[in-house]
Amino acid sequence: MKNQILAGLAGSLLLSNFAFAQASDDVPAGPEAQPPYVSPSSIWVRGPGVLYDNGPLANSAGTGGGGADESVLQNTSLGMNTLGAGHQVLNSNRVADDFTVPVGGWLVDSFTFFAYQTGSTTTSTMTAVNFQIWDGVPGVAGSNVVFGDTTTNRMTATAFSNIFRVTETTTGVAVDRPIMAQTAGGLNLNLPAGTYWVDWQTDGSLASGPWAPPITINGQTVTGNALQSLAGGAYDPLLDTGTGTPAQGLPFIINGSLPNADLSITKTAAAPANPAVGDTVTYTVSVSNAGPGDGDMVVVTDTLPANLTYVSNTCGATVAGQTVTWNIGMLANGASVSCNIATTINNFGPIDNTATVAANSTDPNGANNSATAGVGGVPFPA
Repeated sequence: MKNQILAGLAGSLLLSNFAFAQASDDVPAGPEAQPPYVSPSSIWVRGPGVLYDNGPLANSAGTGGGGADESVLQNTSLGMNTLGAGHQVLNSNRVADDFTVPVGGWLVDSFTFFAYQTGSTTTSTMTAVNFQIWDGVPGVAGSNVVFGDTTTNRMTATAFSNIFRVTETTTGVAVDRPIMAQTAGGLNLNLPAGTYWVDWQTDGSLASGPWAPPITINGQTVTGNALQSLAGGAYDPLLDTGTGTPAQGLPFIINGSLPNADLSITKTAAAPANPAVGDTVTYTVSVSNAGPGDGDMVVVTDTLPANLTYVSNTCGATVAGQTVTWNIGMLANGASVSCNIATTINNFGPIDNTATVAANSTDPNGANNSATAGVGGVPFPA
């Protein structure tokens, strides 16, 4: 998906330093004065429930100031030049990247973004982050904002990520670009399955940036298909300004949980008032999803009693012996489906038939996951 989108955007653009403007923090021409290293008062922790991580930021563990990790720009070995991408509120710049929600959907609690301001200590100087979620590429005809806006500050926490942004020539020395995590929490956002884009913008208390550090992978120049918008304009591919202007991705993390799907099943039987051997009994099985999430890999199992012979069904269910298995698959929030199962009576005795529903998603109410229908059965001869 990433490569396809990038190819489509690149088809109308010359991917060079001169194709379009970039707002970026590039490798400085000479040495920079370094602030004294100060132990951080707090360090960001990923936290539980990571649904998605868009890519690695650190590529050198424990080599930074105070034993912190480093995000090392490969400026000498690969000719790369961009330390960070401009996405500052002051200049109305924004960045964007994509993610895919699998079948079943997500209940999103938070997004965490990453930024730095050159000259900062390990105490975060970030003051705001706003973001939008799109159902397509931002700004392209047919794409819509499904959550967020460009003004609301949704930052609920910020702290040092324990990563410094450096170059291959300043690794182990530079501590003037400490990367801060910015978390926008408490979202309680239900995202159905699909491919989305998130665009965001950051503010800080220093004059520099803020800058968004790109995904960093040892030995790799192309790391994704992120976009950048300057001064509220159209989005263009986010490129490193070094050799070959390779396309860049941006790290962000989504935390949350798989949403609950309250599935329920009902079952009715149609049969003669006084059934006899050879008569037809038709069961109608209905499954509903009361949400709030989509049901994932929903399956109904119906084991017929021994005195019934299976005949047919209307839902493509499979049959093995006396067991009918109906693979519904994904059942959206609020949706219902039904299946008719035809049988014939082959022997005397009571006829009680139970069907159950199960899914890969969490069901908060198991009490309504089975249903039984009885038709009285055929009396044994005197």
